[in-house]
Amino acid sequence: MAMDPKKGLLIGHKGCVNHVQFNESGSLLASGSDDTRICLWDLASSSPLATHATGHKANIFCVKFMPGTGDSSQPLLASCAGDAEVRLHDLASGARSVFSHHGSRVKKLVTEPGNPHLLLSCSEDGTVRQLDVREAGGAPRQLLQLARNGVKLEINSISSPWHKPWLLGVGASDDALRVYDRRVVSSSSSSGGSSTPSRASRGGPRCVGHFTPTAAAMPGSSSSSGIGSDCITGVAFADDGRQVLANHLGGYVYLWTLSDGMQVDRQATPAAAEVRQPGLGGDEEQQPQQHQHAGEAAAEAEPGQARRMMSVDDAVVLLQRGELALPRRRRGMLASMVLSRAQDLFERGELDASLRYARAALQLRPNYGMAHYTAAMCLEAQGQPAAALAEGQAALEYAWSYDLQAFVRRLRRSVAGAAAAGAAADDDDEHVEDGEGAAAEQQQQQDAQQPAVK
Repeated sequence: MAMDPKKGLLIGHKGCVNHVQFNESGSLLASGSDDTRICLWDLASSSPLATHATGHKANIFCVKFMPGTGDSSQPLLASCAGDAEVRLHDLASGARSVFSHHGSRVKKLVTEPGNPHLLLSCSEDGTVRQLDVREAGGAPRQLLQLARNGVKLEINSISSPWHKPWLLGVGASDDALRVYDRRVVSSSSSSGGSSTPSRASRGGPRCVGHFTPTAAAMPGSSSSSGIGSDCITGVAFADDGRQVLANHLGGYVYLWTLSDGMQVDRQATPAAAEVRQPGLGGDEEQQPQQHQHAGEAAAEAEPGQARRMMSVDDAVVLLQRGELALPRRRRGMLASMVLSRAQDLFERGELDASLRYARAALQLRPNYGMAHYTAAMCLEAQGQPAAALAEGQAALEYAWSYDLQAFVRRLRRSVAGAAAAGAAADDDDEHVEDGEGAAAEQQQQQDAQQPAVK
């Protein structure tokens, strides 16, 4: 397990890396993977400190440094996984605590600044639970149990702002972003009552914000309220708690501006808010007016309103038309998003579309090794090994992995084998032509020796 200092790659996991987390000082990085291991990286010396076998039996979805412990070389780490467990790992002593309080996959963890004992966890079982890690055998408090129209909602993501840790943003399997105030919690918070779109379990924290984009604001979406039709897959607060991002499965990212006096069930339509590039906008940057939908205001969003970020598909269309107005420093971010879409398309077997998106990513970032790699895989699958080899060799200039190296070696053998077969076929053709020429010359000599017929 090592880091390639030239490429800036941390190499050590044997599966997809699903989550990374910095400690408070930024000197250490923890990563959790499908290989059920946690790697701890020392970025100052560009070398890994430890690889920890967590004991999880399924993919790790989230890993967190417990507050106040992350600046040591052997911190206290928490993890959650698809085996419905939350685990606490003391790297100094090797001790491990297991919390099996959820009934389905646990997707995200939240810690509270300055409190090394508190963990919040959310799960596809529809609950958010609060646990004290000092009580390994205790039953964690159930904060929320979400349902809509009698149907349980899977909770995919939770987030709290650093400076207002009592706020809790919740993203679930519908399109509503909910914000709760954990300071308003009664002793009956473990009740299993269903929630309306704006209320959690009876006795749970009060919902102080409920933000739902309208169907008209989401082109291509058949419904703005159907469960699973456009679920929220990620939530992230700004540190000051004034803004929160929600990533929707339908391909849009919404930036909501919160007010100090938020009311329950406050809804807004981002159709009247500013349109920005996906993940690329900033308060200081206005996109060109021609990139906005008719009737949309270019003014800053009011509290409770959202800016709808332009989808990756829209950005690629504008890029191919030469109409994408984008600062240079934002191009790398968009290139990553475009490549992610290219890889999804490749997995679905849509090779032409995948190749188009990979090349769009390269147009944004010409030295993007993984985009070259994706283009090479598309070309190979389309039966163009020579073109695939050219892309693969370009990928090796900017990126490195065992899979990529093996892929390029295989392409070289394939192209060399095809060239050898072609050369052999050419030789056979030449031999045939030489044989035919010799036979014709011999026949001419025989004809010349025969007496002429009078």
